[in-house]
Amino acid sequence: MTCAATPAHAGVGPPGTYVTDASTHGTIVVSWRGDPARGCGEAGMCGESGGFTLRPNLRGELEILHFGRRWESYGSGSMGSDETPVVVRARHDEPGHDPGLCIQPLPVQLSLEIAAGPGGASRLGFGSIIGFFSSGRCAGPTALDLADALPHADIDVPRLRREPVSLRLAGRRAFAAGPLAGEVAYDVALRFAHLRLSQNASRETGAGSEPRSAVEIAYRVERLTARTTVDFAGLPELGCEVLDGCGTTGIVTRTFDAPGGNARVDAVPAGGRSPVGRAAVLSAFRAGRMSVYGSVEPRFDARGAVTVEELRASGTAGCRDTAPGPGVAVEMSSARRTVTLRPTSDLGTPDPLRARCPGPARADVLGDRRGATGTVAPADLLRSHVTLRLGGDGRFAGKGYGGRHATTIVAELRREKLIVRGGRR
Repeated sequence: MTCAATPAHAGVGPPGTYVTDASTHGTIVVSWRGDPARGCGEAGMCGESGGFTLRPNLRGELEILHFGRRWESYGSGSMGSDETPVVVRARHDEPGHDPGLCIQPLPVQLSLEIAAGPGGASRLGFGSIIGFFSSGRCAGPTALDLADALPHADIDVPRLRREPVSLRLAGRRAFAAGPLAGEVAYDVALRFAHLRLSQNASRETGAGSEPRSAVEIAYRVERLTARTTVDFAGLPELGCEVLDGCGTTGIVTRTFDAPGGNARVDAVPAGGRSPVGRAAVLSAFRAGRMSVYGSVEPRFDARGAVTVEELRASGTAGCRDTAPGPGVAVEMSSARRTVTLRPTSDLGTPDPLRARCPGPARADVLGDRRGATGTVAPADLLRSHVTLRLGGDGRFAGKGYGGRHATTIVAELRREKLIVRGGRR
């Protein structure tokens, strides 16, 4: 049974946080194999196959936020998550060679989510509080390949205000992953109790106090380019055997090219006496005596975000694959009398360094680091044309693989607006 979706309407209840007692039970089986019709021969992946099983056995309170016109929930509340281990098993069979087996536990925690869908509907599906569903370090689909492959359905959230709802999601869904073809087979039962208001949404009515002096700068992103290269090798001392990675070497190249977007810089007095007058405020800004925060948000185009991986293995055809990846953004923050530049953390996005060949994960290469840094003088941010440069490199040793990485990022900005608030005496 699938619950038909209807947009939120009058009489459903005020905006706020609602809760329902929910439970799920069943299995989700994800599998894939090399597909000649999709070019697995050219990619060297016709001998690849694999899969993993999810068991969404969840029970507890699910929080659902009502924003007046939509309902959303992202695994919040006391419902928790399914911590049953998820293990990827991928097999490599190539004529004339012994078969290889890659075993990779996935660091994921399954959760139930409700998000705004097309046309104002509410879409129910499964996500992960930690990590993403993918083939991990083994050969197989990326997280972006599987993003829409897991079971989901529209749900009439307002109906839960009137009565409990039971659903069963069962079926098979095919997915494509570059030179691989896959299938998700699922049979999951879900139960939801009456929806009840937990907490009224609070709305701020006051405008708040405005800083006595401030600088606001808006820019147009003329272009942002980024490039990361990772040279790696499977190393016995790092446990390459369990990943079937011993004797392999490879290179991953991630590129991003965005023509367009927006950037913004905001600055307020860092402390002490606030400067008065436009000239004094600009002087304090140039001298680094103001707290500066900002971001560069390029326009994302999936065609401009590409990860290419080439893997070589002794005595085999190797592997080559190209996969789309997430974009790159930059954040700015004050550091003494300069402004530090860092890529916006991609820890909450699908692994940008993985294509569909086996190889290291982002956690192996960068850990919790950003991979590149840079600085810019505050005075340079006042120019009509600003160039931001970030870079970084180093060695890494992760699970099964080790090597070197290097990243460069260049953002070209054109100033469009400068607002200076001179404060008051």
